[in-house]
Amino acid sequence: RRGRAAIRLEKELRCGDGLEFTGKGGSGAGTTVASLTVGGRKVECAPAGALAEIDVPPGVRRNAPVFRTLDKKLMEYAATFYGEKNKRRVPVNVRISATVGRPLEVEFSDGEGHTGTGRTSFLAEAARARPLDETSLRRQLERLGATEYILNGLELAVEGELMVPAGEINEARRQACEALDRARLDDFLPPRRPVEKTAALALLERENADLKKLAAARPAGKTRLSVWTDRLDGVRAALDGGADWVIFGGDRYFSHDASFADCAAAVELVHAAGRRAAIGTPRIVAEPQLRLFKDFLRQTRESGADQLNVHNLGLWQLAREMELKIPLWADMSLNVYNSQSLLFWHEQGAAGATPSIELNLTQLRRLAGVSPLPLECLAQGPIEMMVSEYDVGDSFLGGRERGEIYLRDRTRAAFRLARDQFGRMHVLNSQDLCVLDLVPRLREFGVARLRIDARTYRPDEIRRLTALYRQAISGALKDPQNLPHTTRGHYNRGAM
Repeated sequence: RRGRAAIRLEKELRCGDGLEFTGKGGSGAGTTVASLTVGGRKVECAPAGALAEIDVPPGVRRNAPVFRTLDKKLMEYAATFYGEKNKRRVPVNVRISATVGRPLEVEFSDGEGHTGTGRTSFLAEAARARPLDETSLRRQLERLGATEYILNGLELAVEGELMVPAGEINEARRQACEALDRARLDDFLPPRRPVEKTAALALLERENADLKKLAAARPAGKTRLSVWTDRLDGVRAALDGGADWVIFGGDRYFSHDASFADCAAAVELVHAAGRRAAIGTPRIVAEPQLRLFKDFLRQTRESGADQLNVHNLGLWQLAREMELKIPLWADMSLNVYNSQSLLFWHEQGAAGATPSIELNLTQLRRLAGVSPLPLECLAQGPIEMMVSEYDVGDSFLGGRERGEIYLRDRTRAAFRLARDQFGRMHVLNSQDLCVLDLVPRLREFGVARLRIDARTYRPDEIRRLTALYRQAISGALKDPQNLPHTTRGHYNRGAM
């Protein structure tokens, strides 16, 4: 009641150490030891075997196991090996060459046979006021704080009194540092052999040729719009907005009901509107859950769903063994990243595939050009950054009403934590994906469907976004612009 507890120590404990209280008596609560009392006396360190008294957070109960999560002494010892004060820099000698009408050249050498050179794009001019001298050049070249180097010697080969802007000298210095980095790292690369055209490469070329034939034979069609939701009012909103397909279920953020009843109701709603319905599956399925999903797949077959979106290899195999006679879609968690993975899923009988959201536009265009399968791309919604069996909300709030929970990073960006029907935690990006402005290009690539992941949206938001993308796909929305506070994700950057 006073926020204090006694702990019987199995190991030494110090002020500044981090602790976590686990089990039913701790629920994952954590604290940093601010003060230690042993035998009524305050101490900085309590030995193993002692009964130490500390302040504890609310909710910790008697007999809760306690684990150390941060060892202050160990961290202080580790700090003696890293950080700016322990950085060992490589001394470099620098040679500056310059003459009127030519770029200034900076050459770095490390005394181990490695060199790196940088040149200005500016051609040196005759100085009118302040010519280059050793003092000014040394001042520019000593700015090596972000590199591994420190200036040792400086040699000047400057003909006449010259002028070169300081910004140009800085850029040449940066180029020389990067070139020296590459030269030093080359020592660690394995020896390289010329690539010969092996049987494997020849086979790959033949398979790529086969892929192009399959892609050419794929029926061309209009780009359709699909909406992924896990709530029945979301299904109605998607249909009102003009969705061609509705994907229901999967990892459920809004409704934590793991039963099949509302899945069947969703299929019925979609079919009544004359649209197509797909049932989603979770990204992760543990071995003990396969028995549950056997029944889930049987009910999917009986519901009359037009498609099963599969995120998991185990469920794919189970669905094939059960001969569901429902088209199976290889969804984004299966990491469809290149033409060979598309060929694999084509051979497995997939009806289509959702490529990895890490592909950029150029990679996606190439993939769509050789794909034997229709492709569906995520166009709108939260991007999942991570999924974890550890649920932060449950650990700190227990069974209390939790509402929406966010994690903040060092830039104060808020990442929503969504909990699914199996108690797993999904970390969602701080900004939703939005590619309204790219819809015309994706349609031009031949992408069969664009998807809105609406599992975190309210029905009114689902209705509005669906109608907006419907207009963009049909061409009725002139010069579409992305929504504020959103991101294009990897469509521009790409992962590699």
